[in-house]
Amino acid sequence: MTRRAFTLVELLVVISIIGLLSTVAMVSMSSSRVKARDAKRVQDKDQIISALNLYYSDNGTWPSSNGTWDCFGAPTTESCWGGSYTGWDTLKTNMAPYMSAFPTTNTVSGNNAYNRYLYAYSSTVPPIGALLGAVLVWPKENPITIGECPAPSVITKLDNYWYCYQYLGPP
Repeated sequence: MTRRAFTLVELLVVISIIGLLSTVAMVSMSSSRVKARDAKRVQDKDQIISALNLYYSDNGTWPSSNGTWDCFGAPTTESCWGGSYTGWDTLKTNMAPYMSAFPTTNTVSGNNAYNRYLYAYSSTVPPIGALLGAVLVWPKENPITIGECPAPSVITKLDNYWYCYQYLGPP
């Protein structure tokens, strides 16, 4: 009676193929996650811009910022962008009728855009220059296209993210 069994070489080949397939699957899942996070950020950015435009339509001006960049939708006690900026209660209160929830950027802690989108209403908006109006800063992990961040907006790359300083227009 002959016993049928796998040889050691056959088992090693099967294990190698399974390892290769699982590596390829993990790599493709990782890029899919990045694309999904970026798609969510673009949707959130569009929602914020829609809410800002509704505010502008009702009030004839953009919501004021605290004289500098503000963490959009955050209370005054919360900071964003590595602690460089804080939220502003007045901005949050002014925007509350136009948004049911304030989105976050979902970036990794320690990066510039950590936690919140950044908003400013000013006559000088670096890096755009001396344009009177409102600007929203939002991140992506993949490069931002001109279509996503239209001129006179500015696209920059810091740390592991691309940032659009999106000019929303004059008052």
